[in-house]
Amino acid sequence: MSTPSWHLRALILGYSCAIAVDCVMDGDETPDRSDPLQ
Repeated sequence: MSTPSWHLRALILGYSCAIAVDCVMDGDETPDRSDPLQ
Protein backbone atom coordinates (compact mmCIF):
# COMPACT_ATOMS: atom_id res chain seq x y z
CA MET A 1 0.00 0.00 0.00
CA SER A 2 2.02 2.93 -1.27
CA THR A 3 0.68 6.47 -1.31
CA PRO A 4 0.78 8.04 -4.82
CA SER A 5 3.19 10.98 -5.02
CA TRP A 6 0.51 13.19 -6.58
CA HIS A 7 -1.74 12.54 -3.58
CA LEU A 8 1.05 13.48 -1.19
CA ARG A 9 1.82 16.63 -3.18
CA ALA A 10 -1.87 17.57 -3.28
CA LEU A 11 -2.08 17.08 0.49
CA ILE A 12 0.97 19.27 1.12
CA LEU A 13 -0.25 21.88 -1.38
CA GLY A 14 -3.70 21.96 0.21
CA TYR A 15 -2.15 22.29 3.68
CA SER A 16 0.10 25.13 2.50
CA CYS A 17 -2.87 26.83 0.84
CA ALA A 18 -4.90 26.53 4.05
CA ILE A 19 -2.06 28.15 6.02
CA ALA A 20 -1.74 30.92 3.43
CA VAL A 21 -5.49 31.62 3.52
CA ASP A 22 -5.43 31.61 7.33
CA CYS A 23 -2.52 34.07 7.32
CA VAL A 24 -4.38 36.32 4.88
CA MET A 25 -7.54 36.17 7.01
CA ASP A 26 -5.64 37.38 10.08
CA GLY A 27 -2.80 39.15 8.34
CA ASP A 28 -2.48 41.85 11.00
CA GLU A 29 -1.69 39.22 13.65
CA THR A 30 1.49 37.14 13.62
CA PRO A 31 0.75 33.41 14.00
CA ASP A 32 2.37 32.07 17.18
CA ARG A 33 2.35 28.45 16.05
CA SER A 34 5.43 26.81 14.59
CA ASP A 35 5.60 26.44 10.81
CA PRO A 36 6.21 22.78 9.82
CA LEU A 37 7.37 23.80 6.35
CA GLN A 38 10.48 25.59 7.64
